[in-house]
Amino acid sequence: MHISPLLCESVTDFNPKSNASDEAAYGSEKVMNGEDNENSCDEAGDGRDEAESSDEEEDPIVVRDRKIRIGTNDKLAIGRTFLSGFEFKEVVLHHALRTRENIKQNRWGKDKMSFVCGQDKSCDWKVYAAFDKTRQLWVVRTTCGYHRCKSNGKCKLLKSPVIGRLFLDKLRLQPNYMPLDIQRHIKEQWNILSSIGQVQRGRLLALKWLQEEYAQHFAHLRGCLLTAIAHDANNQIYPIAWAAVQTENADNWLWFLKLLKVDLNLKDGQKYVIISDRSKGIISSVKNELPNIEHRMCVKHIVDNLKTRHGDKDLLKKLVWNLAWSYNHAEFEANLNKIRAYDRSLYDDVMKENPRSWSRAYYRIGSSCEDVDNNATESFNATIVKVCKQVKKQDTRVTISQVLDQPRYVSVSLTAH
Repeated sequence: MHISPLLCESVTDFNPKSNASDEAAYGSEKVMNGEDNENSCDEAGDGRDEAESSDEEEDPIVVRDRKIRIGTNDKLAIGRTFLSGFEFKEVVLHHALRTRENIKQNRWGKDKMSFVCGQDKSCDWKVYAAFDKTRQLWVVRTTCGYHRCKSNGKCKLLKSPVIGRLFLDKLRLQPNYMPLDIQRHIKEQWNILSSIGQVQRGRLLALKWLQEEYAQHFAHLRGCLLTAIAHDANNQIYPIAWAAVQTENADNWLWFLKLLKVDLNLKDGQKYVIISDRSKGIISSVKNELPNIEHRMCVKHIVDNLKTRHGDKDLLKKLVWNLAWSYNHAEFEANLNKIRAYDRSLYDDVMKENPRSWSRAYYRIGSSCEDVDNNATESFNATIVKVCKQVKKQDTRVTISQVLDQPRYVSVSLTAH
């Protein structure tokens, strides 16, 4: 049986709005020329604020549409202030959706931006805002709310990134909300035409933002997944049990082995073989719960440990593996002498690893398992990680597999005689 914990590292939170630049979100073309001061015709408003919905379970798109419908042009009146250029753009977008007007952005920069009619160049509609350094706010300087043209059912502000932002919350709740559904909603609620390619790109952007958001959130989960893997009569591997724990330590290994001992009726471990690395938590837990089990050390981990001090020795891997696969005591001594003749310091470190605990020559007679490593567990873990990555690419919904993206392995193999 193989027992392995998998760990995830912590990273920073994700905010899809902050990752997408303002220019990308609106798909505007940069036009930097023009004067700051323009002729204006101010359109008055009644000064009412947007109403807030008190129903938290209501469809977020419906709530947003209600806010857009009851907004007023007063928000674009001369003198109106905004905390950021992005907030100013949002108000213009809401105005365009509420009034079904075709509007486009024709100027932007660090301290100024403006919007004009997107249908007819001779149309007078426009709004211009600039950053006031004294007040540290964006202020509407020029506005004209009259259109000479009639609505043509299009809006140049409604680009793919904007569609993605508008339907982000909807897709969070309903990942299977399809492009045709989005296109239909835009037509029915705002009477604006959008292409299927446009809404498809917007939907994919929103799903990408959500996928990154979920990955960031799950990366905060610091815990291990312990899995128990065993060999069947056909020498194939299969999982027996798994448990999520806060971290890998002696207490959690002891708890896990206690449950495993009861479930499999292992008693004191007699007639069973367990293979692990030299983790102190595993060794102490096995000693306490399964004192008579044959506890072998994984040779692969032994080799990796020796490489930290003897990485320049080309024959290290071959000599150590030959020692592990020694069939009898005489062969074991012969291979051990080869290591001593090759390098005395390597020999000394091999002896510190207690080679009799991981050499086949000293396995109990009658054991039906000749494994000297945890390849079975490594194969299982590699398969799990591969599946997790595939799921993560194909599905944005929250799944337990997304927690297993950055694993670290400590393996134990348990086999009956």
